[in-house]
Amino acid sequence: MLELITRGASRKGETTRKLPPEPGASSSDEPRVAEAMTRLYPIVPGHISMSAARKIAELRSSDTVIVEDKGSLIGILDRETLLTASDGRRVADCLKSIRICLTPTTTLTRARVLMIEHGVASFPVAAGPFLVGSISRSDVERSLASKNTRAVSARVAA
Repeated sequence: MLELITRGASRKGETTRKLPPEPGASSSDEPRVAEAMTRLYPIVPGHISMSAARKIAELRSSDTVIVEDKGSLIGILDRETLLTASDGRRVADCLKSIRICLTPTTTLTRARVLMIEHGVASFPVAAGPFLVGSISRSDVERSLASKNTRAVSARVAA
């Protein structure tokens, strides 16, 4: 099941809301996020400067940085923010809230739909309170295309 994290929901005393199961979720052969997720984005504390966050992103060859405060995820710095925010600003003042965090068992089809609906290029992936990775739209599309290619090859071989 997905967790919808509303603005500020990662702060103490606030809760997350579980989304209903995705339509058609009973198909066990549907590829899942766990099969396609890639490396974990760098995680930085909210009190550092944007210039420091940019340097960390550059060193890790990442265009996205996840922001934490006292062990809780509080937001994300996407490519646009990393490019445009002034050097002296604190990361916590520039972040975008994490509205949705996928689980490893979310289907790739559902991940694609959520990315389109919310206009984002990637989502963090969490198992309970633990951040286990991230998945980008290109990861989803590549995995779904690979699955479709295998399905067509299997039909042709039969």
